[in-house]
Amino acid sequence: MYRRIELITGPYKHGLMGLAPLEVAEAWMDLPQAPKRLYKNCRFYWTEYGWKLYGSKTVEACKRAGQGFRILTVKECSVDPFYKDRYQVAIRPRKRQKEAA
Repeated sequence: MYRRIELITGPYKHGLMGLAPLEVAEAWMDLPQAPKRLYKNCRFYWTEYGWKLYGSKTVEACKRAGQGFRILTVKECSVDPFYKDRYQVAIRPRKRQKEAA
């Protein structure tokens, strides 16, 4: 299972790269970066290993800082990763199928 943390700021939801309290950003800032350039519409999720090292610490930091958040999960077999390493996976949204007339 892959997990993603989205921060909630008022009516807006955004990933960890958006505006976040320093305490939250420090919980995952030493995560190795993806080595290649990715599409803008990629969404990063934690692998199980990455969740243990970074994701759970980020959730705890959100709680301490009073930052609203939600956790999204997807099954590994239901997505086709664009990029994957030990800690994270980048997933692009699937294109919508056009309905036959």
